[in-house]
Amino acid sequence: MLSEGYEVVPPAEAAPGEELLRVQLEPLPACEERRRLHVPEDVWLRLMPFQREGVIYALQRQGRILLADEMGLGKTVQAITIAACYSEDWPLLVVCPASLRAMPKGPELVLVQRGADLANLEGTGAPARGRIVIIGYSLVEQLGDLADRYRTVVCDESHQLKNKDSARTRFMSKVVRNARRAVLITGTPLLSRPIEAWPQVDMLRPGLLGSFDDFGERFCRSPADTAIVAGGGAGRGRGRGRGFRGNPYNGASNLEQLRPLLEENVMLRRTKDGIEVEIRDPSRSSQIADMRAAMAALQAEIRARGGGDADRLEMQRQQLLQELFRVTGKAKVRLSQC
Repeated sequence: MLSEGYEVVPPAEAAPGEELLRVQLEPLPACEERRRLHVPEDVWLRLMPFQREGVIYALQRQGRILLADEMGLGKTVQAITIAACYSEDWPLLVVCPASLRAMPKGPELVLVQRGADLANLEGTGAPARGRIVIIGYSLVEQLGDLADRYRTVVCDESHQLKNKDSARTRFMSKVVRNARRAVLITGTPLLSRPIEAWPQVDMLRPGLLGSFDDFGERFCRSPADTAIVAGGGAGRGRGRGRGFRGNPYNGASNLEQLRPLLEENVMLRRTKDGIEVEIRDPSRSSQIADMRAAMAALQAEIRARGGGDADRLEMQRQQLLQELFRVTGKAKVRLSQC
């Protein structure tokens, strides 16, 4: 039986002997009508044109996408707008790194900052349940069965779910599969290491990419790996993709097939080079540029010194990363309040 939400690609469009699935798209007029019902026109017009296109892309795909725009293109505001278009499917669960949880509280918003805050979610009354719940990745597993009540889910920095075997990824996979609507957000260029896309896409669209090993063999082998296999070297190893030292699926192959498969069905990726972007906050842009330059200089120093001063240099690197998260987190808060 065909999985709900999919259709079989006609044989003429698939490779010989191969059966592919693709997501059934919602009619564009229905998407436009849903948007008009849920998003006030003045709010809609405040989005940039490419951001409005991102929202419609998600609505055509039943609100289940991997939003992978480059950093600085407003993924957060797009995700909030997408979630707003499905308010009948709330309560809404937002999962994000701890540095991004500096959100104002409200009568319908519950901010979970520590384990004790989970008590605010217990019970059945509307105040206890919360229409919007924001929680960090470090705490989300403590939701347990409470996570079943959230029918719309947004996962910011979703590359934290790239390891299919971690307890966090297994838990969130169940949550995302159970939700009617789900938006995963990441600025990481996934096609540089496609295997990291598989857990995220599989929880959004189970079966679209096939099994982990099938996906790895087809899209994640490096030329060196292929040569070893052809020469009778190490194999896949107990069905977990562990046949080589480390993980053999760290390469990238057949990207000319993978890119359209992802982009047509589940993943939206735009870069600043591909669109015209109005810089609304020059000071923020300058701060980020300065930190990137400092990070590049630090990485060069690490390479030059080798093992010398490793602990000190690693501490500086972590401090720079924390500061980068803090600056971009503040910008996301401002966007969410628009």
